[in-house]
Amino acid sequence: LGKDLGKSDDEHKRTSGTLNSLNILTMMHRSTRFLGKFVMTRSTQFGYKPEQLFAVVADVNKYKDFLPYCISSQVLTNNQTRSGTGLMTADLEIGQWPLWVETYTSKVEMTHPATIGAKMVPGSGSLLNSLSTMWEFKALNEHTTQVDFQVELDADSLSFPAVQWLMSKVVKQLPDAFEKRFFAVNGSPSSAPKLVSQRVNTT
Repeated sequence: LGKDLGKSDDEHKRTSGTLNSLNILTMMHRSTRFLGKFVMTRSTQFGYKPEQLFAVVADVNKYKDFLPYCISSQVLTNNQTRSGTGLMTADLEIGQWPLWVETYTSKVEMTHPATIGAKMVPGSGSLLNSLSTMWEFKALNEHTTQVDFQVELDADSLSFPAVQWLMSKVVKQLPDAFEKRFFAVNGSPSSAPKLVSQRVNTT
């Protein structure tokens, strides 16, 4: 294949190393691969107000500080109003260098303090087909909020089954990582978290 003129030498070296590692991982994890979509939904009740939880999820620049496998997170554009409603674009780099690394752009739509939805910009990544998340924050009473979270990975066009296996592993850790961040930022909750439901589907 010819060299992509839009990429630097360092980017080509990183991509080459990642692809070689993925070939090895593919042979290791053939029995765990899936083809198609991976969808996980999880509903949890927290002893915080919706605004407190919304602020944590909306702080994309801090993702690199607490999300597993998140190497970097940088907001590119931010059209939020003072209340927090609006649109944002961000670059995220995920992986475990030198095993595998993926960089992509995500478009984030926020309605304060009710929802935050993020979708990978098509074609912005080199390994993923698509990745999207949706957060809904529902006040149950003055001090309790139910958080409905969904993450969807479309791996149908991936050439490397190992990426499918690795990404499913990554996204499964997202809810727990955010839960710990809720506690770290907001302090002790008014009540212990309560898991309402969780479901994982692969097709």
